Amino acid sequence: MSVAHYSLILFVGLNVARTIAYWPQIMSIYRDPGRASAVSVSTWMIFTAANVTTVAHAVAGLEDLIVATVFAVNAIGCATIVLLTIYKRRHHRPPVRKNNGEGLIPEPGYHSAPRVSHANSLL
Repeated sequence: MSVAHYSLILFVGLNVARTIAYWPQIMSIYRDPGRASAVSVSTWMIFTAANVTTVAHAVAGLEDLIVATVFAVNAIGCATIVLLTIYKRRHHRPPVRKNNGEGLIPEPGYHSAPRVSHANSLL
């Protein structure tokens, strides 16, 4: 077998692993009781766009359906994470009640996911 053949096997194998690796992120977002605030939608949108453009290049420029298929599956995984996160953020708002005309406050007993400060994380 040639180096090209081995590299294709590794390419497909590692991308299958990457596709499987999307599942824990998807389940983490699904199970998050809040708004999945730890997920960066912009990052996952960039990953999705990069995969989609790779599919376009593989089809139009390389005429390589294997590469196109692998990156199409990755694009679907990334897009699933984006869409699920956006859904959670739009539909999982904290319950609120009116505060004597002064505005809205969270219902008693509601606890959102704790915010993590990354200011000192590199120290």
